[in-house]
Amino acid sequence: MNYRTTWEILGSAHGLVHGESFDDGADTLDGYRSVLTGLAPQCWRAPGWETEMRAVATLLKKRHGTPYSAMAVSVTDKAAVTQLAYTLACEPFLIPASEIGREGPRDTDTVRIGTMHRFKGLEFQRVFLADVSEGLVPHQRIEAFRLSNPDHYRQEEQRARSLLFVAATRARDELIVSWHGRSSRYLPRHADRDAGLATSLLAGDGPPSGSNAA
Repeated sequence: MNYRTTWEILGSAHGLVHGESFDDGADTLDGYRSVLTGLAPQCWRAPGWETEMRAVATLLKKRHGTPYSAMAVSVTDKAAVTQLAYTLACEPFLIPASEIGREGPRDTDTVRIGTMHRFKGLEFQRVFLADVSEGLVPHQRIEAFRLSNPDHYRQEEQRARSLLFVAATRARDELIVSWHGRSSRYLPRHADRDAGLATSLLAGDGPPSGSNAA
């Protein structure tokens, strides 16, 4: 039984690991249930990383009734952490952000940004999974092992899937997933078709906080 994450978020995360083992203290999600209900996860697609970052900043700004320290953004690597923090800090957003380091989040009212590796054991009211693009999750470099070392390839795929699951289940009330280009193979089959357009957020046409743009 889960008392931390809503049924909607848990259901979406379950889809990421269905039939897979994962590194979160259990070997299966069979029979795993949540007693909480909440918002349906949102999905947003962007034509490029710059547009995606600005869309994430827009969504964060709309949710600032929630303390910044209760919101976190997961990205794929440290370069993306730096780039996103810079975008948030600039006009017109002016959103304070800090990196989740080895010691966890700092005790300040800033949006937390970190790689998926840093999210294990943490909890936030709202979690943004950004950069969930094919070629990044899992990283395209694992393709070098598909034929030469199939066992290692499967291990790397499972590891990437597990990290995504763990990051998704750090959300207590709301989960927002975004990507640029093509969505990760771990997302639902029709994610690219069904996702909201990040460009609409930048044009001021996005839905209000709490709506179900999926």
